[in-house]
Amino acid sequence: MLLFIILELAVMGLVWKHANGEELEKNLSEAFVKLIVKSKSGLAEVERFVDNIQYRLQCCGGMGPKDYEALEIAPHQKLHVLRLQ
Repeated sequence: MLLFIILELAVMGLVWKHANGEELEKNLSEAFVKLIVKSKSGLAEVERFVDNIQYRLQCCGGMGPKDYEALEIAPHQKLHVLRLQ
């Protein structure tokens, strides 16, 4: 599963290289929403990855908390307080 996350990040890097700012933001947001859906399946690695990104960005979802409403997930269920080591 970690391999898939690394591949997705590589694809996002390629998108960064070839896209304008708005297109890049859209693609990154869509990719992050896909990761949120994967984290809903209970995969601990993916959930930690998603939580870590949200914690560091101090927000949630691809575009915001409304992404969770669309997925019928409460934002506070996914945005755990992390103690990064």
